[in-house]
Amino acid sequence: MNETFEEIIRNDEPLNKLIKDKEINVFSNFSKGSYSDELKLYIEDAYYASFKEIYGKHIGTESEGKITALLNSIEFLATSETKNLIAQDVQFKLEDSYTKLCALKNSLTNDEELKLNPTEINLSLSTTLIDILNKFGNYTNVKEYKNKIIICCLDICDLVAKASPKKETFKYAIYNMMVNNLEKIEDFDSLKERFDGHTNRISKKRKGVEVKYWIWIIVVVLIFVIRLLSKMD
Repeated sequence: MNETFEEIIRNDEPLNKLIKDKEINVFSNFSKGSYSDELKLYIEDAYYASFKEIYGKHIGTESEGKITALLNSIEFLATSETKNLIAQDVQFKLEDSYTKLCALKNSLTNDEELKLNPTEINLSLSTTLIDILNKFGNYTNVKEYKNKIIICCLDICDLVAKASPKKETFKYAIYNMMVNNLEKIEDFDSLKERFDGHTNRISKKRKGVEVKYWIWIIVVVLIFVIRLLSKMD
């Protein structure tokens, strides 16, 4: 039986790369494979070891896109036990994002100079974070942070909802970015009505924003991105 499993791994390029080389491509897709529960159990330790190494290597980096493919692999390759372990491992990402979002909220509440630029704000509510919330939202530790993160984001939206695209471009950019990212979350539970209020409001604002204001928003974001990258050199 082990020989059969090893043959399956050898003949499945993405799986072989993941299990043997501890690496994954951005476009790796395991949805077309047929992975039995027996195979999942056979690769359980190797899969979890690969997951931890890849996640640790790419999280928070320019290659974080690989994390999306890695998280997508869970549905097809992970056992229930492995999913429980991963749910614990991703908690640091939740804590980090929540801390950054709280810092942004406090700055806006106290009308202080913002210490986070748009790029960092976007990363605090990144595709990776949203994937984690969507895939592990029913796990106790993730659900707790999911609710806190959504509430914090909605509080931020409340604070910048009245921002004028013309006179308060930076705050409007934050509002637009927040709503765009929140829209990717699959389940809001009791917070759905509150979020819908902001999607309706931002839709009206977008219709009233002229092209030149969008250009200014892009320019503002690019300036902060350039400053961020220059600090990394």
